[in-house]
Amino acid sequence: MTRDFEAKLTNLLWEELRALPFGTWTSVDELVERSDAIELQAGGTLKIEGIDGPVDAGTIEDAIEDAVELLFERAREEGFFFEDGDDMRFALRNYVEPGSAIDYSKLDELHFEVDSYRTIDSRREVSIENGPGGRTLCHVEGFGAKETLPLTPELADRVVRVLDDCNVAAWSRDYQPVGYRVLDGEEWNLKMVFEDGSVFVSGGSNAWPKEFERLEKGLTGLFGEPS
Repeated sequence: MTRDFEAKLTNLLWEELRALPFGTWTSVDELVERSDAIELQAGGTLKIEGIDGPVDAGTIEDAIEDAVELLFERAREEGFFFEDGDDMRFALRNYVEPGSAIDYSKLDELHFEVDSYRTIDSRREVSIENGPGGRTLCHVEGFGAKETLPLTPELADRVVRVLDDCNVAAWSRDYQPVGYRVLDGEEWNLKMVFEDGSVFVSGGSNAWPKEFERLEKGLTGLFGEPS
């Protein structure tokens, strides 16, 4: 793609993406269909308003992959969270800044993962998942089977209490060692998605907030509590 075509295409797709409510899952194909200024033509070409003639974009698949990467870069530049899922689908989310007041009762998704760089079976994960059977709280350790619990109102309240007790809202977005480098060790990530499509993220490598261990024990401990 020429630079003019690439820039114009990115701007038009970005306009369509920003017009969607935060957290709306979409794709490049769907954004193209929404735009009155972009036409996907046979033969792997795209014609866009303001550019003379169709510009060869290679195969349609290549054009889509390029566009996803460009939208990711645009989101990062403008301070938004670009969530790239499977099958080239993605969602734009607004960040919840560390230190903001958080209503954990509005939590829609949660993903907390701890992973060792060298020991695959040390991976630990707790998540809230939305599935055909309803919302569940899930737990996986190493190669063990996934434990699942129905996310009843009582269990959801207990999750909220754990998050609030650990003051997660005050956690920074990134934790890294200060003054030294670590080539292996442990990395972790926490992502919370709320009903309005906003997202709170925190993570790190060999550095943790002081309440980190309490959060991990609190979440995994829910699986030992009576339902």
